[in-house]
Amino acid sequence: MKKNNQCRLIILIVVISLHLMTSCSLLRKGPTDGPGSELGSSSEMDSKNSANSPREKIEEEKTFFDSLFGPSESESVDETNSELKKNEKAKNPNDRGTVGKTIGFFDHNENADEKKNEEDINVENLNPASTKAPNRLGLFLGPGLFKSMSFIGTLRILEKNKISIDGISGTEFGAIVAAMYASGLTPEMIEWNFYKYFKEKREDDVFSPEWIKEVDEFLLSKFKNTRVEMLKKYFYIPLYSKKAKKVVYFEKGNLRNLLLLNLKNQQFSQSDDYLSSLEYETFHSKFFKSRRFNTYVGLDVLGNKISFQENQNNDPLNRLYLKVKNGVNRDIQRETKDGNIIFRFNLEELSLDAAGEFATIVEATKQKNKLLLERLRSLNLEKK
Repeated sequence: MKKNNQCRLIILIVVISLHLMTSCSLLRKGPTDGPGSELGSSSEMDSKNSANSPREKIEEEKTFFDSLFGPSESESVDETNSELKKNEKAKNPNDRGTVGKTIGFFDHNENADEKKNEEDINVENLNPASTKAPNRLGLFLGPGLFKSMSFIGTLRILEKNKISIDGISGTEFGAIVAAMYASGLTPEMIEWNFYKYFKEKREDDVFSPEWIKEVDEFLLSKFKNTRVEMLKKYFYIPLYSKKAKKVVYFEKGNLRNLLLLNLKNQQFSQSDDYLSSLEYETFHSKFFKSRRFNTYVGLDVLGNKISFQENQNNDPLNRLYLKVKNGVNRDIQRETKDGNIIFRFNLEELSLDAAGEFATIVEATKQKNKLLLERLRSLNLEKK
């Protein structure tokens, strides 16, 4: 054993002698700084070398020997732990950018977006805001075509009174209003967008290809490069999957494409894999509760009387909305039985497609919005 140590010392002396002139800086620096390093920076090493004891010199030679022949086992463990810490940091769910890259948030393959999203997505792992809060409000804006403009006044009065809307969803035109709000547009900006649309719109049949193209041009084209998962508020859009034969909630994907699918239904579109959830399901609090929204509020402007002005002779459209009305009433009964809030605006005197009634709709809902505000204030939803 003693002989082996002497041989090793001789090897060290020979190696040091050969490299003394060319490797002086290497001897002075020692191992690079990193997690677990006890040697400090190179400036600290300079001060230490001036007073090195024989034992410290031996340790310095050992360090140089290890740099030539490989690190010791303990140093390998330190490096492994360092890598594990880096990996754990990359998995931190609070680092939205890192997580996004991991699960494909920044994958802009728009053709595959919709098909990917049929699978359930665990939002609580994607967004730090999904951690349980004292009271989180999920708002769903029901169908109603142009009567959906009532929701703009609702958003305005809730913002003015600091009622926090943590997540928002909707169907048909309610989905468009919800998407605009989730993207960061103020109620005033949303109102201006719809005002321009009503001013310029043509008299095309609702849900016809020409009608959808016009809606896209005035209201949806601004979202061409917008991703759902990058919106300022949580936004979910329900679509009916023809393959799964059920309504699925999309939580990521191209916003414009999803909103366009939201305007297509079985009677007017046969080729798409996904359709509007309009005639299959509207209010669905269980989805919001699964995303830790402990307060669910649905807004209904459809009412019990279905009437059209420009499309009054469109029999397929009238039959569609009679079916939708019955489905909405069924959903409302279920949700209220479960203790959720479904607020009805009772706008039966207004038609679903009368663009000229925009100002009337906004005025007619002012008192209703005040009643809704009082209801929500009792739930302690004000921003802190």
